[in-house]
Amino acid sequence: MNNTRLSVARMTCIVPAQLLALALKILNITIIWRAGTAIGDQVLLSIFAREIKLATRSRILVFTTQVDLLKLCPYADYVYPLNNTNKLLTSILYVFLKSMKSFRLVEYNFPYASFGYTSHLDAYHAGVHDLLGNPPIWKAHIAWSPYYSRLLPSSTTSGALSPPADTSIDNLISKLRVNNPFKSIGVVNPSGKITFTSVKSYGSMNYAHLVAALAEHIVWIQVGPTDSELLSNIVIDMRGLNLTAVLALINVSDLVLADEGLMNHLAGCCPKVKSFVVASGFSLPSYYSYANTYSLGSINIQSCPHSPCWLEHCFLEIDHEICKSHSVDLLAEEIIQQL
Repeated sequence: MNNTRLSVARMTCIVPAQLLALALKILNITIIWRAGTAIGDQVLLSIFAREIKLATRSRILVFTTQVDLLKLCPYADYVYPLNNTNKLLTSILYVFLKSMKSFRLVEYNFPYASFGYTSHLDAYHAGVHDLLGNPPIWKAHIAWSPYYSRLLPSSTTSGALSPPADTSIDNLISKLRVNNPFKSIGVVNPSGKITFTSVKSYGSMNYAHLVAALAEHIVWIQVGPTDSELLSNIVIDMRGLNLTAVLALINVSDLVLADEGLMNHLAGCCPKVKSFVVASGFSLPSYYSYANTYSLGSINIQSCPHSPCWLEHCFLEIDHEICKSHSVDLLAEEIIQQL
């Protein structure tokens, strides 16, 4: 739908929007919605739902493209799909939600176009995040709102999804622990999202070296897309596993190793699990970290002229002191120290 049609829809919805806002206030309901395919942001939406629930005691109604995941959020009272198979109904619902403006009807998405930018990445590079006070990632999408900036806390230590129980996964992990009593169970996903930016992607080759360096200490289970490259030293191949099952798997493992993004957000919902993120320097660790997040190689990365080091492959060089912090041996040592 083009901007003209959406503008007309908004103009015709002024009175209905006022009535809707009044109805939501009377019924004490907050509607939160998020369109698009960014799964990590859908997980972050659950944190926003939790904080709104705790701050206002309102009932939370969520429209999402990841229904199965958001149904695991105990703070969401109602969860409905925003990607219905009926495209006409989906379009009508989208226009309705997009057109209505109320602090009780929230699009969980930073409105970069309203600030004159063409994308989230452009806004980030322009320093908008700094202007908003460097909020944590879950709050960044709504930090532009004075109401929510004042209402909600400035930080959080955990995610807001309740990992589901999965008997088959529980049995698998139990057998692995019996057969490997002196090793930790690790979940690795070497296939990070690159549609937003490729900078955060450590790459399969580098993960292969890191996994091999830790094979004596960790039983590795690989998850991710079915067509992603299978690393060497993987004991259990679980590529293609759906996201709710991945969350169940993470919850009964000891650690997660992945790029900054979805896997860290899922691991944030499992406080007893250690989430190791290879720091790229794209974001400060304080932006994406939970209480159980460990940023690898992050000590010197902000002052590295080649940051992120692996784009230039200088992390393999021995003559660059800063880039040594991203050598496989040092990253492996950081993980071993936390086991």
